[in-house]
Amino acid sequence: MLWIALTLPDLPLQAITRAASESGPLAVTGPRARLLSANAAAQALGVRAGTSVTDALAAAPQLELRQCDPALEHEALNTLAIMACRFTPSVSLQAPDTVLIEVLSCLKLFGNVRTIIRQATEACQELGLDVVHAAAPTPLAAHWLANYAPGLVVEPRPGWQAVLDKLPVQALACGAQVAESVIDLITGVGIDTIGRLQALPREGLARRQARSVLDTLARAHGHTPDPRRWFTLPARFSVHITLPAPTQDVEPLLFACDRLFTDLATWLKAGHAATDQCMLHLEHERHPASKFEIIAAAPTQDKRRWLTIARERLAVTTLAAPVEILRLEAEGTLKIQQASADLFGDPTQDDEAADHLLERLRARFGAQSVHALRTWPDHRPEKAWRCAEPGTDYPTLPGKRPLWLLPQPRPLQSVEAFRIEAGPERIETGWWDGEEVHRDYYVARAPDASRLWIFRDLRTSRDWFVHGYFG
Repeated sequence: MLWIALTLPDLPLQAITRAASESGPLAVTGPRARLLSANAAAQALGVRAGTSVTDALAAAPQLELRQCDPALEHEALNTLAIMACRFTPSVSLQAPDTVLIEVLSCLKLFGNVRTIIRQATEACQELGLDVVHAAAPTPLAAHWLANYAPGLVVEPRPGWQAVLDKLPVQALACGAQVAESVIDLITGVGIDTIGRLQALPREGLARRQARSVLDTLARAHGHTPDPRRWFTLPARFSVHITLPAPTQDVEPLLFACDRLFTDLATWLKAGHAATDQCMLHLEHERHPASKFEIIAAAPTQDKRRWLTIARERLAVTTLAAPVEILRLEAEGTLKIQQASADLFGDPTQDDEAADHLLERLRARFGAQSVHALRTWPDHRPEKAWRCAEPGTDYPTLPGKRPLWLLPQPRPLQSVEAFRIEAGPERIETGWWDGEEVHRDYYVARAPDASRLWIFRDLRTSRDWFVHGYFG
């Protein structure tokens, strides 16, 4: 077997800052009024993790403090696991900050383990997550190496266990049930590395209540099985992001939307699915949430299309209050079959361009303002059409009829200057609904060379009217 460990260092800080493009000095506080982590701007001012809030504010009065958010941390870890499902179904969560994936069975698909690591790291950057990684033949060894020797890739060869000998004994606490008191006992007798610990008599460790150490070493070195609970891709997508500061500005909101849509695209790609709609919630402190239904013209995995729609919607919307939290939800996906690229170009490119235009128009003017036309079985021109969903094929208009009809027929003073090109087409119908018509329609050329659709009313005084124009 070959396992890759992806670890999120400073997860409390990453879970909060991934929604912002930039920020000033920021630190995350935990229990007992102590700092869990601090960003680079805060560290430049002398703020370090583990210090008290009082000392941190004394060193940097402008420091912004945020309380750690376990829910955001859990979502960030789940997002990392969903991304890993793009490479293999063998994904396991190792709380609180690590995802383990078994990749031996899919190496032929990607070439080698380093290719998988490179692609996974690039995908994490798009998600706004910084990871450290390592690979080893056992999940526990990969976890230890990611924390104490990041970047190391150990192939499953005889004697590979020797790379663990130089690791500190504190690695026993990573992903294993080894109590801190046991680790303190081991370091208290001068044992500081896994190699020296391995050299101790097993009976002596067992007598000193270190049975958990023996079990952990056996699993890490591959001498005993280490079964894992597999991560299951959620059937419904729901992710939220808390903004560093409430805002109504479009650009910070779009940056956070980009993160959410990237998460959605990752979830869809992991499940080989696509969707044409999702719901964006903008939550305010003292006002009901603003809801935006993001509807694409066709099911897609492309986050850029959703972001374009969100940009158009936000540009024409006045928010009731500053936004604190953004939430994105989606369900009702459609399974898709991945296709290889075409040698002579993508034959669906023109259709996608039309879909993009339709999405932007609907986002700007509203879905009810953009529609297609379809024919209707009625000879009366004003009743021979209906609004329809764009992109659906419908029968063409019968005969020589224009697409541009006037809302109401317009009277003509005279038709002597017109040149009749076709007609008459007699329409006598509508007796059943009280809107009976008796007309003779003609295609006529006006003096200015425009082509008109005109008719003569046979029911009254035989007056002439123009009813439409040809392009």
